[in-house]
Amino acid sequence: MVDPVNNKVTPDLKATYKDEFARGVKLFQDSLGEYQKADEMNKKAKFKDVMDKALVIMNQAARGFITSSSEKEKAEAFKGKMMEDYQNFIASGDSDAYSKLQSDVNTLKRFT
Repeated sequence: MVDPVNNKVTPDLKATYKDEFARGVKLFQDSLGEYQKADEMNKKAKFKDVMDKALVIMNQAARGFITSSSEKEKAEAFKGKMMEDYQNFIASGDSDAYSKLQSDVNTLKRFT
């Protein structure tokens, strides 16, 4: 919950946001691996949909546990890089783009 006096996220809620973020990262990573292995376009589309939704969850959850302005700036910069890498991977599907995206996911794990 948000402390109504200080308008800050309580430690319990912050932990919940962090857990949701970690689940989103895992879901994204698992779906990315399955997307890479999938041969059929409809399967790829379903895994892409899951990855898109996981990105939304991660973005929303990060807002709840990243509190300092410097952390927020770093997170926004990283989010931009990851989105670019994600879009490049979806467009090209090549192994270099996949490696960059995997590296981004590994960086996200450090936030959890």
